[in-house]
Amino acid sequence: MAGLVNTYRLAAVLGSAFVFVSFSAFQSALGQSVGVYALTQAGWQIVKQVEKHEIRSGVSPYAGLARVVSITEYHLEKEGQMMFCRLSYDSQQDRQEERCEEPQT
Repeated sequence: MAGLVNTYRLAAVLGSAFVFVSFSAFQSALGQSVGVYALTQAGWQIVKQVEKHEIRSGVSPYAGLARVVSITEYHLEKEGQMMFCRLSYDSQQDRQEERCEEPQT
């Protein structure tokens, strides 16, 4: 019975790893980066988080209104490696963008 349980655990771990790698490859193929959530699930730790709000001019048909863009920057670390992610939300266009990349050296 113990061998069967270990087999199921191994299958679950391998299945999870396959899904993560497949998802990462799929996002890379689309030109998208892996997000903060996926990175933290893969063992990355958020070591710094900076939040700011930018006031930008509105876009048509609301050109007369200011629009707020909320930006959160994440600095993540895993096994001596660093990763930076930027999550932005445009309130007027109701659009969220997320991009993660390794720092340029």
